[in-house]
Amino acid sequence: MTISIRGIGPLGAFGAGRSSLAAALDLNDTSQEPQNSPKVFKTDTSALSGFIPVRKMRRLDHYANMVLLSAGLALEDAGLTSEEKKQTGIILSTGHGPIETGFSFLESFLDKGDSLSKPTRFSTSVHTFAASSLSLIFGIDGPVLNVADFNLPFVSAIMTAVTWLKEGRVCHVLVGGVDELSNAAMYAAPCPMPGEGGCFFVLSRDSDSGVHLAHADIFKPGATDLSFLKTGCLIGRERDRDTLGGVSSHAVLTHETIYGSFPSATALDLACAVIFQTRSNAVEVHTPDAGRQFGAIRTGRLWGALMLSWGNAWKGQGSRSYPNRPVI
Repeated sequence: MTISIRGIGPLGAFGAGRSSLAAALDLNDTSQEPQNSPKVFKTDTSALSGFIPVRKMRRLDHYANMVLLSAGLALEDAGLTSEEKKQTGIILSTGHGPIETGFSFLESFLDKGDSLSKPTRFSTSVHTFAASSLSLIFGIDGPVLNVADFNLPFVSAIMTAVTWLKEGRVCHVLVGGVDELSNAAMYAAPCPMPGEGGCFFVLSRDSDSGVHLAHADIFKPGATDLSFLKTGCLIGRERDRDTLGGVSSHAVLTHETIYGSFPSATALDLACAVIFQTRSNAVEVHTPDAGRQFGAIRTGRLWGALMLSWGNAWKGQGSRSYPNRPVI
């Protein structure tokens, strides 16, 4: 069985959509120190009006707007039909969820008590509100799941999506990771380049369109052979290079200067890999870049997550590097 990434919906400070992220990648030089980078990476969701009527957006908060816009872009990019949407599941992952709305409701509760606190803020502060709104607005009839995790939200979601497809629960999965900026989050976990945004992906089973998702799994740094990465390229963070040990630092690129850092940024890392992979697949077979593999990586002190893509065939040593972790 093959699993294809048919569509992507990247969203961040760079703009909205595949073309906006691709243009930002062309301008980003990872060999240079970031110059005049913004202190925070905010996301504009005004393009959402192109997918749903403005009157339906009145009660949606910023987090829900980002979820709907990213998902709409992914569905548009994949070109799913109405019949295919009936066989599509939804998995939304997040680190903090609608954290600004949650604190806003708590403030109204503390200031005015339970009888005068804002009911709309309460309903939109629930993590599943954005995912259920996505299902209703875009007419997706499959199962809906929300994943909340500070460390590996998107990786957990995409591994669940793969399980759904392998078990035949659905034929397609709309899976993504989205987080919003919050003063509380920046205070609790400060970082030099805080950002917001995310990306949805349309995964399909046994489809020849798009690029193939070759591997999605958790690994233990220092205990897994990653030497094959020298022939490929991963998108991650600066700190991930140190965790990989003997692997060349040139095998890991960082694009935090485009969209910042946040729990679900791994989704945008994979979106960058998909864009690079698509370009690599289009290169003439006799050129050095032909058949090159791309992926996304996120590591911690005791854990790591790796997602790999390829074109029509895997030409590296990834399948032999994971004897106990077969590729998808």
